[in-house]
Amino acid sequence: MSHRNRILAAACAVAAVLAIPVFGAASAPGQAQAEQVITVFGTRGQFTLPGAPTVGATFLAGGELADARKAPVGRAVSSCTLAEISTAVPPVLTAHCSTVFRLDGGDIHMSSLREYANGTFKNTTFAVTGGTGEYSAARGQTRAVLADSKAVVYRFDVTLID
Repeated sequence: MSHRNRILAAACAVAAVLAIPVFGAASAPGQAQAEQVITVFGTRGQFTLPGAPTVGATFLAGGELADARKAPVGRAVSSCTLAEISTAVPPVLTAHCSTVFRLDGGDIHMSSLREYANGTFKNTTFAVTGGTGEYSAARGQTRAVLADSKAVVYRFDVTLID
């Protein structure tokens, strides 16, 4: 083997050895992932659900987002389609909703099935499906909890994972 080929072979061997830990670390099962939790409170300002809803009907819901000190941080918009209406009294409405939180750093996009009763949805979890800006690689989930039923305020804990 020529001197040039021995140097080339040695360089390839070193590169291969250096690459093993990098690829191994990225695919190691059970490896802890970094989380970022963003907590916001959404006050509903828009809700277009018709008074006599039918399966397939679409509606919008949304409002202002604030932090724990009630300082404005953005806006939320959900576009929903009714998938099921129960026979209970009052009826429970199951809707598939696509939601966007518009924040200073970009948008966080989510998807969920929600059960509405008496104009509010039950506590649920949304899938974080992507985003824009600093959230362009966003994935994770959002826990939504009704914090104030009179003012229709929800607490949203958005957990993003790397």
